[in-house]
Amino acid sequence: MPTSRQRMVRLLERLVEGQEQQNHLLEYIADTLAAERSQRMASLDSWKKANPLLSAACREAGETWTKMQNAALADLSEEVVSQSEQLVESEFARREILDRYGHPLQFLNSLGMILQQLGSPAGQPNTAAKQSR
Repeated sequence: MPTSRQRMVRLLERLVEGQEQQNHLLEYIADTLAAERSQRMASLDSWKKANPLLSAACREAGETWTKMQNAALADLSEEVVSQSEQLVESEFARREILDRYGHPLQFLNSLGMILQQLGSPAGQPNTAAKQSR
């Protein structure tokens, strides 16, 4: 019959083995994600090179889109400040603000990121995607 010390050593060995397996799996996942990202970036660069006029139009549209998004955020901020008491006290007021601004801002953000990605110069990393993480 193994002693408690031997059982403890065996348990610790199994824990180390489990950690090593987890580390290998994490390395595999990281490598897979990096390869997928590299492939997506290569595809995006290829698209930009094949569609330079559309990419330039996306860049210009992205700048306008950012202005629209900023205007929507300014409207939201102004309304939140002007209704701060009601928003703190009333669930209805909070829901009304979310209903009015939540989906449109989410939509503006999503499309803005797409335009920025498609409009960024080929071969250069997209800074907007990095900032959103």
